[in-house]
Amino acid sequence: MAILKQLHNQHSITLNAHHLIGRRQPAIDLQLEAPDTSLVHAAIRWNGCEWYIEDLSRNGTWLDQRKLVRNKHYALQPGMTIQFGRASQSTWQVEDLAPPAARLEPIDKLNAPIVLELGAVLPSESDPEVTIFRNSQGNWVCESCDGLTTLEDGHLISAGTQHWLFRSNRPEQLTRDDTVPPSHNNSTLAIFNVSQCEEHVSLKLTNGTNEFDLNERIHHYLLLTLARQRLDDIKRGLDQDTQGWVDMSQLTQMLGIEDSHANIQVYRARRQLMKCSPDKGLDVNIVERRSGGLRFGLPQIQVVRGSVVESESRSQQA
Repeated sequence: MAILKQLHNQHSITLNAHHLIGRRQPAIDLQLEAPDTSLVHAAIRWNGCEWYIEDLSRNGTWLDQRKLVRNKHYALQPGMTIQFGRASQSTWQVEDLAPPAARLEPIDKLNAPIVLELGAVLPSESDPEVTIFRNSQGNWVCESCDGLTTLEDGHLISAGTQHWLFRSNRPEQLTRDDTVPPSHNNSTLAIFNVSQCEEHVSLKLTNGTNEFDLNERIHHYLLLTLARQRLDDIKRGLDQDTQGWVDMSQLTQMLGIEDSHANIQVYRARRQLMKCSPDKGLDVNIVERRSGGLRFGLPQIQVVRGSVVESESRSQQA
């Protein structure tokens, strides 16, 4: 992540993908105190390839002691100094220019930010209320018992007594498109291999080009339970929009676990998938959720118990 350090007190800040500097609150991200700085003085942005600065002020911004032309973009380099106005306390040095990372910033500032590499569960894994993960369109979403919310930069997330601000890592010009369906959800085949005693469940996913062996995991039994419900609904002739949905209370009763344990298992299933997606060619939403319920996200399913095919959706939909 990109870092600026204030020279007069050595205070450092992490840059957001779109970072506004000035005196006006709450619109700005870095508040300046000097009287000659503008309400919105400058902007530093990530364009997907590099960081650049743009002066928006009346009194000027200097980059390595060179005054910037207003509203013109200037690429940043490590070690450069940036001065907002003429006050010395408004001089900062560029320490790092790594690409931005999606993260959660605690409102109380008492804890460290949470970098969202493979998602997060809030307020903790032992007490899960909210899950943050990246969906098959590459957007970060917040999942709770009320359903899914696509996160935008600055979105407030609350869990328990704690509150965080979501900080996006997307370049400003890139906008999400929620109308685009998951590219591989309908074509990816999920193959469950279940022991006769049902104590061992492994899972493979194949999208026609690559096969991903997810091996045996405890959370695969929850996925299997949801997949069997979807297979039953396919056999009954239900349409794709309605098949497979299970109330959380029904699911936890079937599995003999608490809601919190079920949420942890869903989170771990998503986390495992994110390690394979999207750079390794796997782009699926393994569990879909709506208010009060959830379902297995893939309509193409095969369940092999022992050495016998127990059920498969392809034969039932033929």
